[in-house]
Amino acid sequence: MEEGSPHRRGLGDWAIPVIALFWVAEYLIVTTVDHLASATAILFLPRALICVSGLVLSLAITRMRGRSAAGWRIIALPAFALLGAFLQTSVDYGIFRLFAPEMRPRIDGTIYLADTIHWFWIYAAQLGIVFSLDYSRAVADHERRIAVLDRLAHQAQLRALRYQLNPHFMFNTLNSIATLVRRGDAETAEGMIEDLADFLRATLAVAPNEDIALSRELELQALYLAIETKRFPGRLRVEMDVSPESARALVPSLITQPLTENVIRHAVAGSRASVLLSILARRVEDQLHLTIANSSPDRGTDAKGMNVGLTNVAERLRVRFDGECSFSAGLQPDGGFAAEIHLPFVVAR
Repeated sequence: MEEGSPHRRGLGDWAIPVIALFWVAEYLIVTTVDHLASATAILFLPRALICVSGLVLSLAITRMRGRSAAGWRIIALPAFALLGAFLQTSVDYGIFRLFAPEMRPRIDGTIYLADTIHWFWIYAAQLGIVFSLDYSRAVADHERRIAVLDRLAHQAQLRALRYQLNPHFMFNTLNSIATLVRRGDAETAEGMIEDLADFLRATLAVAPNEDIALSRELELQALYLAIETKRFPGRLRVEMDVSPESARALVPSLITQPLTENVIRHAVAGSRASVLLSILARRVEDQLHLTIANSSPDRGTDAKGMNVGLTNVAERLRVRFDGECSFSAGLQPDGGFAAEIHLPFVVAR
């Protein structure tokens, strides 16, 4: 059986100290008071033997609880308690007739029934504690398993979303290199290949579900933008306005990649004029506000590539932060297009 299960057997069973403590309390609270009142020293021995026998019976009955379902335990609890009560009453009579026969000269039906009812509640109480702790531990174990599975599912989903970037990016970059080769610009194409190698080397070293510092995220984007700057000389300008404090904030790795790609595909590639791509990051109270904007009117809001990129970012943020962040994208009053990410401000420790 798996370690940590609430029904694990052996001397390490957590029910042993619970039951032992129960019987110690039974002896101290009930029998000690009786001893002090009776002033008969010999009663200490039979009372102690009764508690020891009760401990043994309780442990034996507790081992019988098994791995039954909660519904069965509702039936099993009174049945086990009744079994323990009858056995304990019989042991009780046997011990007293052996050590203090004056206490139990003969078996009287009424007294026997009264003693059985007394022991029934004793066993019902301790088994109720054991069964309740069993249930609470089972629930805690179930919730822990759900939490582990949920975390693994989130990690798998984040990896899947993150890996969607690679084919998209590779297609765009290789297409840019092919364009330069067709133009006969071998030197620029060679430089782009080197930049691509640097970018892939850097990005492959980052785990898909890892959070990285914004400064590192922007270093990776700088490698990508160096490639696109060669593809669109004179048509792409990049500005980064990132406060030193916000540069330390953790963000999902390559979360800005689809946004910068959209600027290239839907603003720079479709414009003859120079386009400014700006990245702004600030800490606002307990949040990081990150904005990726461009100065050209959006030309591809309905394009499949644009929607895929924005959906990817929105879904990664939703899975990673579970409602503790926001993402919006759209045309700006000045005619540009901007995407804004607000997420919890957390720095690496």
